Amino acid sequence: MQMLRTFAKDAFRFGLASWRWLGISGKTPRFTTCFGDVFLESLEGWWFLDTMEGTLELRWTTAVDMYAELEAPEGRATYLMDDIVREAEQRGLRLGRKDVFTFNPHPALGGEMTADRLTTMRFSLALNWAGTMHEQLRQEPLHSAAQPQAPSATHWVVEAPPVRVDTAHPAYAEPHPPTGSFAITGPYGDRSRVATGAHHMADTGTFPHYAPQTAYDPPPMTGQHLAATPAPREDPRPYVQSAEPPAWDDIWRR
Repeated sequence: MQMLRTFAKDAFRFGLASWRWLGISGKTPRFTTCFGDVFLESLEGWWFLDTMEGTLELRWTTAVDMYAELEAPEGRATYLMDDIVREAEQRGLRLGRKDVFTFNPHPALGGEMTADRLTTMRFSLALNWAGTMHEQLRQEPLHSAAQPQAPSATHWVVEAPPVRVDTAHPAYAEPHPPTGSFAITGPYGDRSRVATGAHHMADTGTFPHYAPQTAYDPPPMTGQHLAATPAPREDPRPYVQSAEPPAWDDIWRR
């Protein structure tokens, strides 16, 4: 298996978008390891982006120094982790043209860096996800992350009584039980006033001795109303008893 891998510019651009907080501007990605660690070149030299630790360091001043260390046994074990790659090959794990190895769970989240934890993932997705994860861990470390807790009991909530259903008139049953948010005024249609403990309305001085009437109370009858009430009209037609047949003249008038 090839230990150094290269990918398209779009894959590098998408994967490194989540690492901007680490200061990767001004550095050009060239190739990666089998685990998605990126080697970047700048005017200062060659940088190594460690996706396991979430660090970016200037390691070599020239490409010659970099390749010399990567070819040494110690450098292959440190940067390329060739021993885990060989064990993955023995287990039958193969990398696609756009894939890299990832550990599940990630070592930053407590996972082990062994071949038993290896899986494959698209390089651009794996690199982007690792950058987002390390940024969140720096803002809120794993050991200080808030653990989910069971919600505390709300003692002010009173359990509502069961809904009362009128079997005789189910269509007019109360749709919701009383919750305590509104005063209970009785069943629907009952317009009786709620007892407030007061015997009369407050006198404001603008309309003394004013007591509002209910909406369905008729207005009081005064002398003017009685005088203006017309007398019942009388039927001008002659009264015909039921025992006598009506005359023809009376039928014509009707």
